Amino acid sequence: MSTPQARGDALEKKVANLLRSQGKARVRTNVLLRDAHGNLSEIDVVYGRWPFKHYIECKAYRKRSVPLEDVAKFKEVLTLHNVSLSRGMLVTTSTFTPRCKHVGVRLMNGEQLQQWEKRIHRQLWVRRTFLGVAVSAVIATAFTYPNETADLLHNRWRVCQTTINSWLQ
Repeated sequence: MSTPQARGDALEKKVANLLRSQGKARVRTNVLLRDAHGNLSEIDVVYGRWPFKHYIECKAYRKRSVPLEDVAKFKEVLTLHNVSLSRGMLVTTSTFTPRCKHVGVRLMNGEQLQQWEKRIHRQLWVRRTFLGVAVSAVIATAFTYPNETADLLHNRWRVCQTTINSWLQ
């Protein structure tokens, strides 16, 4: 049987991996922040660059809903660090108590998390499929028209070199 800590770590890892799959920049887990009073707070997942960082708190509850106190505490952590509530989100594997939706922090319940995961996997499948088709087309063209393909690639390489050299001057 898994421990609550292990389930929480797994959820944090899952959320971080989903963000990376979406191409989000600088995804980090368990980030420590110090507020103006010198107090430390740990944020489960942080991504993006300043001033557009996003902060995610993860709650891996099995049978119970996330209580209002957990959401209010996360809201207070964001406020103490001068983070807009629109840049914070609380993700859970379960549900939220009804009053949580009035706190002002974005919420993602377990069902929404599963939908997000399915959407990301579908997008990755489509990308990989198109990439495979494109690579196959290039290989087929290279075998069918070897001289023309070599000339085209040589010309493209020359254009790239010229562009890079102009940037460096």
